[in-house]
Amino acid sequence: MRTYYEHHDWSAVTLATLMRNKKIFLDDAFQSYHRWVTENNQQYMRSLLNGKAPTPIYVADVEACRNSIRLKYGENHEDYKFFDDLLKKGYKYITIDGNNRTRCVTDFIFGCLTGHFPLFEQDYEIGGSITRPIVFTATKQSKSYNDLDPKFANEIDNIKFTVTVITTGTRRDLAELFDSINKGITLNAQEKRNCLMYTVAYDVRECVAKNKSDLKLIFKGK
Repeated sequence: MRTYYEHHDWSAVTLATLMRNKKIFLDDAFQSYHRWVTENNQQYMRSLLNGKAPTPIYVADVEACRNSIRLKYGENHEDYKFFDDLLKKGYKYITIDGNNRTRCVTDFIFGCLTGHFPLFEQDYEIGGSITRPIVFTATKQSKSYNDLDPKFANEIDNIKFTVTVITTGTRRDLAELFDSINKGITLNAQEKRNCLMYTVAYDVRECVAKNKSDLKLIFKGK
């Protein structure tokens, strides 16, 4: 199926709120779980706050993709049920590319995924204009979101992301799109395997996700 999409500007707080409220689904058929450590998060926030992180975030609209499958293939297509189930669980979007960045911003503002983290201690030019920039200095006392001056926190909340919203496609189509977006970027072996949309692979991933705590106990001493 041909891919159709729309470009939107979302604020940082809009993106983070969607993530916090579990409206964005991570499909590990092509996106890996969070791999960034604190330093990666800090480096990205430094780039973001200084206007040096323009790469779009890609998500798929769950309802629109479900409807596109119904129109082209009918409701008996296996992916129709997949998207329909996500809708019933309250999800609005699926992450295609940008999971680490989305989680980073969410944790910086809300700390609800892996916890709050501080900024690097330095000056940040977070808005304004070339001749009248808005600059704040992250210090030892004010480098975490909750410690920032409210006017600076508000500027960060309203930093804009370009979000490309995919409105058509099966899961295979989305996996192919992920692969296309990342051409020229080295994916790890697991991400490459995940891009192959085999049913058995999905079943294995789902089994691992459901039994993660038990598996950790089983293989603890291995």
